[in-house]
Amino acid sequence: MQNTYTLKENMHLCFFGLVFMLIYLNFENISIIVFFLVVNMLFVGNLRHLRSEKFNNSNFFLLLRRSFYIIPLVLPYIILPGLNLVSYFKTNILFLFIGFLIGLILILPKWKTWNTFLSNDFLIELPKRSKIDVWVLVFVYFFGAIFEELFYRLFIYQSLIESPFVLTLIISTLFFLFHHYATPWGQAFKTYDFIIQILISIISMCFLYFTNSIIPSLVLHLTYNGPHILMYIKYLLIHREMGSVNIEG
Repeated sequence: MQNTYTLKENMHLCFFGLVFMLIYLNFENISIIVFFLVVNMLFVGNLRHLRSEKFNNSNFFLLLRRSFYIIPLVLPYIILPGLNLVSYFKTNILFLFIGFLIGLILILPKWKTWNTFLSNDFLIELPKRSKIDVWVLVFVYFFGAIFEELFYRLFIYQSLIESPFVLTLIISTLFFLFHHYATPWGQAFKTYDFIIQILISIISMCFLYFTNSIIPSLVLHLTYNGPHILMYIKYLLIHREMGSVNIEG
C-alpha cells in the first residue's frame, strides 16, 4: 500500500511540475515536448489500473497493456507533421562500435550481478511464467529502448533544432529521468541507476548531435538493455528444456 501511495505522489509531483513548466516556459517547442511527455506519463502511471480478473489470462490483453508503456513514445511521429525519421537512420561503423562499447562499459559495474542472473542455476529457480508473458517482456525491453531513443533523443532534438545544444541536452536528460522515475519499477531505482540514465541520455544525445544519426544511440541503448533481453530468452530456453514453460501462453 505504501509503495502505491508513493508512486501516486511521484506521479502527481511530476505531472504538476511539467504543467507548471508548460505554462511558464513560454517556449512553443518545449511546450509541445512537455505535452507529449505528460501524455506518456499519464499512460505509464495508470497502467496498473488496467488489470481485470476477466482479462488477466488473455494474451492479447497482456500484450496490449504492456505495449502502452512504450507506444505513447511514438505519438509525435504519428500526430505531428514535419518530423523526419529517414534522414537520421545513417550508418557509421566507427560510431556503431563506439555505441556498442559504451553500452558494455555501462553494464560492467553490475557484471557480477548479471553473471548471477544469467546463470542456469538462478534461472531454473525462477517461478514459472507463460511463454507469451516472457516474450512480451523481451518485446518491451527491445522496443522500449528504440522508442525511448526516438522520443527522448530524436523528437526532442528535432523540436529544438534551433535552440542551443546545451538546452536540448538538459531537457532530453531531465525528461528521460522523469519518464523512468514515473514508471512502477522506478521506485526501486537507486542513485546508481539514475546516474546510468543520465549518462545514457547525455552520451546518446551527443551521438545524435555529432553524427546526425540516431543509430549509434539505438545501439548503445539496446546493448545496455541486452542483459535483460538475454535473461528472458535464456529463461525460455532453459524452462522449455525442463518442460516447465506454458508453451500456449
